Amino acid sequence: MGGRAGGGSGMGTGVRGDASMRHLSAAAQKALKAEESDIRTKGVEYGVVMDENGNVIWKGTDNSDHQVYIKGPAKDMIVTHNHPIQGRTPGRDRLDDGGSFSKQDIGYAVGSNVKEMRAVTGKYSFSLKRPAGGWNGGWKTNQQAFQRAKARVDRRIKKYYEATKKDWKTAGRRVQMTYWHLVNKEFAKAQGYTYTKTKIK
Repeated sequence: MGGRAGGGSGMGTGVRGDASMRHLSAAAQKALKAEESDIRTKGVEYGVVMDENGNVIWKGTDNSDHQVYIKGPAKDMIVTHNHPIQGRTPGRDRLDDGGSFSKQDIGYAVGSNVKEMRAVTGKYSFSLKRPAGGWNGGWKTNQQAFQRAKARVDRRIKKYYEATKKDWKTAGRRVQMTYWHLVNKEFAKAQGYTYTKTKIK
């Protein structure tokens, strides 16, 4: 599936006012929180497929820090995964930075017709929900919409982003986090999707 920079810091298992889960039963919320807590701080990317009742259909990893290929059935399911920081030095670099969905994540969500795509990092949970009428267009339409959203954000923050590249470990990485959040926010608005970013405790 592939994902942008992410990761976790073990900052607790609770989620404060996570509106992205309110459509689920208490049992399903508990199960989803437990699975996401388990993978937030992993150094490699994990994927989890769950049904709306909180039953785990598939869970696995390819032991890569930038991708995981979902091997279980995902149509109409909730798919969550973690975003480890790519290129971090274990034991030295912080794990609590993280980013939102990549173009590959969006492509997988639409192409597999998942009910909800989620990504977790040490500090945040991201959610993109399929509307009642289904995803707005097919894989190609959504990929193009994502690229248009990216181009709009590029124009807005280009100068700020360029100014931080000299200090990638701190400011640059933070800008990267904000950048992909803004791209996904712009994309979701254009396509009529429900997108949320929730800070965990």
